[in-house]
Amino acid sequence: MLQLQIPEKKSQTYWNRLYGSSLALSIVEASHRYKNGPPVVIVEDITHADTFTKEIEFYADSAQRLYHLPDWETLPYDIFSPHQDIIAERLTTLYALQKIRGGDILIIPLNTLAQRLAPRSYIQSNVLSLKVKQQLDIENFRRNLEASGYMNVSEVMEHGEFAIRGSIIDLFPAGSTAPYRLDLFDDEIETIRCFDPQSQRSDNKVENIELLPSRAFHTDENGIAKFRARYREMLSGDPLNSIIYKSVSDGIMPSGIEYYLPVFYDDHELNTLFDYLPRSSLYITPLELKQQLEVFEAEVNERYEQRRHDIERPILSPEYLYQTTSEITRVLDQSSIIYTSKNKNIDERYNAKVKTPADLILQTRLEEPAQALNSYINDFTSTHKGRLLFVAETSGRREVPM
Repeated sequence: MLQLQIPEKKSQTYWNRLYGSSLALSIVEASHRYKNGPPVVIVEDITHADTFTKEIEFYADSAQRLYHLPDWETLPYDIFSPHQDIIAERLTTLYALQKIRGGDILIIPLNTLAQRLAPRSYIQSNVLSLKVKQQLDIENFRRNLEASGYMNVSEVMEHGEFAIRGSIIDLFPAGSTAPYRLDLFDDEIETIRCFDPQSQRSDNKVENIELLPSRAFHTDENGIAKFRARYREMLSGDPLNSIIYKSVSDGIMPSGIEYYLPVFYDDHELNTLFDYLPRSSLYITPLELKQQLEVFEAEVNERYEQRRHDIERPILSPEYLYQTTSEITRVLDQSSIIYTSKNKNIDERYNAKVKTPADLILQTRLEEPAQALNSYINDFTSTHKGRLLFVAETSGRREVPM
């Protein structure tokens, strides 16, 4: 147990000299010791998020829930949309955050933290619950699905799609690992089954399901009307020259529509991740977070300057889509926060009792290639009662003689 300091409510502390996966272990320990809210781990990018997820899963117990709000994996102002699976995972996580509690852990890249998000009320009020024996009006149901961003297709293959064939409804809800098939008898749901989108065969029965919206904004007539009105207010130029405006007006959501999220809502309706989290959350961030946020903010502004003159795809200025560095740090300064670093702190209270890993590289030219490793094992077993864990990249590497 590393037992590093945990900050009091609305205060800060430091964790230093954290090597290897010791930060992940410290986060899991903090999740058990901090009673006011969940730890929120802010990381530099998606690569760090994936690494932390695997390390924390290794140390966490089975009762803990680990949330991950993924990055869009697109560049700011990109003309490509995120993959539908990523959109589904984000909406699922945002919906689940209303139940996050102390002991749970959220991991988020800093650029995702900076994004402005759909209002909590939108996600909460657009969840459709279905259960066996429930009465279902197919036409109303179709309209509700389309308003929530679901696409009517001939054959369901991906998240956010649905198909209606007589008394059978196939749909692939956001956040679900498999699509569902609803069998209706007259206007009553007789069965709900999972099915394989490749073979189209249905198998496991379920009693009820929840359908999250497929997009972060309404795509029905009212949503499109709001978009058209707000577009003319927020973006200059003739809207009839805009591919985005014309496509949405025709009921088609073009690639890159996610970067027009504010156009679907009134001023000040959008939320940030801070609005989804308890105010007493514990934030764990790199010591260099402010500098990293400033770099990202500069990248966004640079992308904006590069693309702002496109008549066919006019874009919103960055403040509509992202929080500034000062906005984020202002919230964090009023929160419980831990700044982490691998460097040693001059105040020994903040330093973890962790050593840098020994250099145990196999020297293939020596008569005994694993000499350094064997010496380390002998020293370790003579002074410690613990066990050593060996991890190999593949089964082949595991069998390499030492």
